Amino acid sequence: MNRRIGIWTGVLLACAGAVWLGADYYRRNRTEELFKQERFDRDRWLASTATRDPVACIAGARMAEDIRSNVIKPGMPASEVVTLLGGPLVPQMIQERRISYSLGMCLYSEWQGLTIYLDPSNRVSKVDLRLK
Repeated sequence: MNRRIGIWTGVLLACAGAVWLGADYYRRNRTEELFKQERFDRDRWLASTATRDPVACIAGARMAEDIRSNVIKPGMPASEVVTLLGGPLVPQMIQERRISYSLGMCLYSEWQGLTIYLDPSNRVSKVDLRLK
């Protein structure tokens, strides 16, 4: 009897491990697919963020890496960022020296966001792409 319980426990643990590994693999691949680098296209970005639906997974999320790496550069004025990417979700954040854009809720319950930090002269100091 104890041996059968041990066997079934082992089988259940093996199944649980397989499910966990499968979910982890899916999540990683989904993240890579989501943030597959696409070149920044201002019209598509503005169209995808125009809904201002913070829960939807926006199409512009695929451009986020290109925006961080190639479009928004340190030293760029905040006004130029807003011209390129549109106004932030919370306009008062510019006074707090950051401009944030929601990329929606694309992976389970994790929020993605693009935050541009500004120096005291309202120029870009850092661009952060985050998964919460």
